[in-house]
Amino acid sequence: MLAALPLVYAVRVAAQPAAPYRVAWVSMDQASANPPMLTAFRAGMADLGYVEGKNLVIDTWWGAGSSERLEQMTGDILRAQPDVIVT
Repeated sequence: MLAALPLVYAVRVAAQPAAPYRVAWVSMDQASANPPMLTAFRAGMADLGYVEGKNLVIDTWWGAGSSERLEQMTGDILRAQPDVIVT
């Protein structure tokens, strides 16, 4: 029975869902209802099997036309610990 415990533990660990991938979407644009580039990015990721709410989180960061504003957000973006930053 003791010999089976590591196997039971390994099966439980393998059964846990993986953490979703985090993407920081950083743009100079204004936040809008349907930014075309972000819409295309989401569609491309879905084609690859990455779906928001399932295995993907996209955090959006908008500069509203100001590079200075994005520079001020740099620390917050990095503290969010994204897996990748898309600009």
